Amino acid sequence: MFRKHLLILLLPAVGCASVSRKVDTIRWQCDPRDVVFAVNGAGGFHGLSDTLQSEISRQHVPLAVATFDWTHGYGRVVADQIDHAHIRCQGVRLAESIVTRKQNFPQSRILIVAHSAGCAVALAAAESVPLGYIDRMVLLAPAVSTGYDLRPSLRASKKGIDVFTSERDGYLVLGSVFLGTVDRCRMCPVAGRRGFEPIVQSAEDSILYAKLRQYAWGRWAIPAGHYGGHFGAYHPRHLRAYVLPLLIRP
Repeated sequence: MFRKHLLILLLPAVGCASVSRKVDTIRWQCDPRDVVFAVNGAGGFHGLSDTLQSEISRQHVPLAVATFDWTHGYGRVVADQIDHAHIRCQGVRLAESIVTRKQNFPQSRILIVAHSAGCAVALAAAESVPLGYIDRMVLLAPAVSTGYDLRPSLRASKKGIDVFTSERDGYLVLGSVFLGTVDRCRMCPVAGRRGFEPIVQSAEDSILYAKLRQYAWGRWAIPAGHYGGHFGAYHPRHLRAYVLPLLIRP
């Protein structure tokens, strides 16, 4: 099984070699603490990772943050949204970083927090790593379709996947209408608005989807600065109240 995953990781590496952006290794490469990979959305904006780093530092949470840059470049939102091959390739790059981290610090937990189109990169990475290498994934406003098959990612994540959605997310409506979801589904409902639809074809699938937890936006989120928009899930107060507690659980 491990050889199989190594082949998955190594074979596409040539196609990814031309990408100059890398995981920010300065802060976490030699840090033995648990690490959270922050995967921002399309366009090369660092709203999620910067806010996450700020709140982790402010709250003195013992986590190292690794910002994973995967986009075509600053402001290139459309290219990031429609280039599915690029997203899969960057998912492999993230998987390589996760495997390296686990080999260097086997006792360190590996967490992923992703936003919007970055959720597709995070899911592609989870589909490429050995089982159990990821401890928990948190997806904020995922820009993939509701029918996306989460079973491979749920197998890879020990504590499962937490998803924050909002029916008020207008950005996801516009993106899906004009560009489709990032997993190349035209005119499909978006998971970031409706949540994921479980694919249950066996008893094992039922067990896997028991590790999927979805939180639909409600008025309960307003005091935390989340008014239902596309970027509300990583508002500092919302991260502090609802996301950080998920990351620090054993």
